[in-house]
Amino acid sequence: MDAIYPPERFKTSELVNLSEHFADFSNYISTDVISFSNSDNNEEKKVNERSDSENNMLKAMGLDHAISSLDSLETACSVDHLLCEGEIKKRQLEIPEKFNLRSTVFEGLPFQKRDVNLEVLKKMDEIQKIRSCEKLLLLNKDNFHNPVIETSESSDVPNDMTPCSDFVVNVFLYKPFCYNFQTKNYSEKFRFSHEIQLLGRNKLTELRDIIVCSSDSGLQAEVESPTDDISHLLKAKEKYPSGCFFIEGVFYNDMRSPNANDYSEVIIKWAVDRRVGHFTSQNMHFTKLEDLSLRFGYPYVYLHQGDCEHIMVFADAHLLTSNDCLISKQYPRIYTMNKSNCVMCYICNLFVARWLVKEYARLPQSITFLCTKCTQSYCYKDGVKIGEFKLYPVFYKSIDTIQTSDEQRSISNTT
Repeated sequence: MDAIYPPERFKTSELVNLSEHFADFSNYISTDVISFSNSDNNEEKKVNERSDSENNMLKAMGLDHAISSLDSLETACSVDHLLCEGEIKKRQLEIPEKFNLRSTVFEGLPFQKRDVNLEVLKKMDEIQKIRSCEKLLLLNKDNFHNPVIETSESSDVPNDMTPCSDFVVNVFLYKPFCYNFQTKNYSEKFRFSHEIQLLGRNKLTELRDIIVCSSDSGLQAEVESPTDDISHLLKAKEKYPSGCFFIEGVFYNDMRSPNANDYSEVIIKWAVDRRVGHFTSQNMHFTKLEDLSLRFGYPYVYLHQGDCEHIMVFADAHLLTSNDCLISKQYPRIYTMNKSNCVMCYICNLFVARWLVKEYARLPQSITFLCTKCTQSYCYKDGVKIGEFKLYPVFYKSIDTIQTSDEQRSISNTT
């Protein structure tokens, strides 16, 4: 695929064998740096001896082992020199248990009554009012990103890993989109969905199990009326468990279920016939992340539900440190999540859209999202269709069950 999508186009890294790379890297760097903490033991060690990394730093600077030179350099470059006379002194702030990237930073600062006329505080109030409206309209309790901060200290489960014992990889998943290959036209924007953290020891099946997509919640099948029973359309992932990752010319298929199909078979044959390339396939259940060789920043593919394709990017990787969660059962985990926007009804704009109306002459758009009440009152009369159109249920990845009486569901209670 490099000939069709050259890595230089995406400014990717070189091909990296994860297990070899981190094995060499962990042997190269000093363990003292990785396992750094603010304990008294580290302070005593800093006084008594210098770590290998500091000695290497001195050597690179041409100071050899002149400890006094490094001490004077640390003193001269101290952050304490960044403070001016009369400036608010540095203050230790407590990190809240549920930390949000857009949480108000100013809450911990010692502002006085005389500071209320500051422009930054006035602007902060305006932003907070806008955000309160966003929570109502976007049906999201949190703001844009909702990071999962799960550290060893916040869990009752004891640590079963140590720094440098494994590595952490961050994977970006993007929302599926339609692309017309002939006209090179995107039907919608390329949007981030969520970020996943996993360990090198995790299997690819564990990565797949934690990926969130609305296509797994329900089947997009045409129905006759909004009063029809659609319970048989729910839990699509259990009925159609097939899926695969495409990474560096290899299809990793999920064949755990006896009902699973090998997606790669027909694609490999097609690629040979079209002279696109010679691809292979493996079982993802027997493949760990540490077994992969990949490029960071390169777009790979996750395919499921037949034709639901997600771009998947391996964004970052690092050795475990004392700042990471050292409980293996916490991985893989969703680290950040984009806002799950529920579509509002096109007609009333009061309730969440539960139905997709397609190719209806009485509506100005070829595809229109409507709530149950508006669908029944505008598109039907006495339970019979007014004109010709196609009707599909709408599923949201954050909603497990579909309730057709959405007039009884308020926006604030939708999750």
